[in-house]
Amino acid sequence: MLGALITAVLLLECAHPMPISFLATQLIASHVRSLMANHLMDVPSSDQHTVKPWLDAKLDFALRADLSSQGFP
Repeated sequence: MLGALITAVLLLECAHPMPISFLATQLIASHVRSLMANHLMDVPSSDQHTVKPWLDAKLDFALRADLSSQGFP
């Protein structure tokens, strides 16, 4: 009976992977996808009116920094 219980628990564990391993798999897949050719620069522009809407769609917060005084376009 104990052997059947241990086998059942192990089979259920293998059938449903832990969320941490799922998260790790998704992180690795996202990283590999980000390194694909022509994906390293999604918005090849320094125009604020082009970059800001794209960035707002990607982030949950708004950046309010103006770095032009430090030499950034």
